[in-house]
Amino acid sequence: MPSAIETFASTSAKSAKGGAVWSYIPAIGLAVAGLVFCARASLSPTDPLTVTAIFAPWWSEEAMFLAASRHGAILGVGPRPYLITVRGTDTTLARRLRASGAIAVVSPSNPLICGTTSFGGSNAK
Repeated sequence: MPSAIETFASTSAKSAKGGAVWSYIPAIGLAVAGLVFCARASLSPTDPLTVTAIFAPWWSEEAMFLAASRHGAILGVGPRPYLITVRGTDTTLARRLRASGAIAVVSPSNPLICGTTSFGGSNAK
């Protein structure tokens, strides 16, 4: 029969193993919150009049262009057809694009977008 000390040590070791996992939850939560904050800050548009709208990839190109063109001039399309750069006339452009179905609205100069394949002006292809 185990002694009281052995029973206590065994019980403490078991609860310490389970408790160790729970002790990491606040740190993991802070790390995730920090990543979300940094991603949002780095992806947010720097110019509220010119943004790249990211639409759902399963939408038709016609639906994406229609949703984007309602709110401004389409300046270009990204490497994927669901990335559309739009130039608006007021600072509510991002909010209006989100209301029209854009999943996200980011800066067109963001390296994650990899530029546009066609862009108005002298860079048009």
